[in-house]
Amino acid sequence: MNFNRVYFAMAMCVLIACSNDDVDTHDIDPKTQAALDDLAEIQSNWDERTEESRADYCYVTSRCSFTGSCYYTEIQVQNHAVVARIYKETLRQIDGSEELVTNWEEDSSLLGSHDDVFASDVSTYDELLVTCEDKYISSIENVDDVSFHINASEEGLLDACVYEMDNCFDDCTTGINIHAFELASSDCSDSY
Repeated sequence: MNFNRVYFAMAMCVLIACSNDDVDTHDIDPKTQAALDDLAEIQSNWDERTEESRADYCYVTSRCSFTGSCYYTEIQVQNHAVVARIYKETLRQIDGSEELVTNWEEDSSLLGSHDDVFASDVSTYDELLVTCEDKYISSIENVDDVSFHINASEEGLLDACVYEMDNCFDDCTTGINIHAFELASSDCSDSY
């Protein structure tokens, strides 16, 4: 009876070993890996900053359309927590000026209460980096038709995390564009 157990155990080991050989390990596409590497460098630059310098900051995301509409969302962070979100939509005029179309503000008691499709989510910078990886890099299945643009600012922080479909002509980028980033400040209103 001991031989039966030994043979059974050996058969199970062979089956497990063979089944592991059949598993697709899903290699990461080189374009996706390059984008992830760029993002890892940006994350490293952020992590190298002191805890104190990462506590208070603000950033503004932007998205502009070929039609002249621009959408800005300012996120204010104090003590590592989002305390305000400010949204502004403008329309570029023929003379180059921008006309205010709509705007609103949320303080800490109202965060996330507006449902505007063009407003950026309520996110700290750390959460923004996670969104970049999860939503705009790793979730793209058919990378053959996509170009990634993961760009850093002069300070090494995230400037853009976008992808665009090849052969697209209008409003082709999807993702995060940082219009302004201010460390040790909770007000970016002068930058847009």
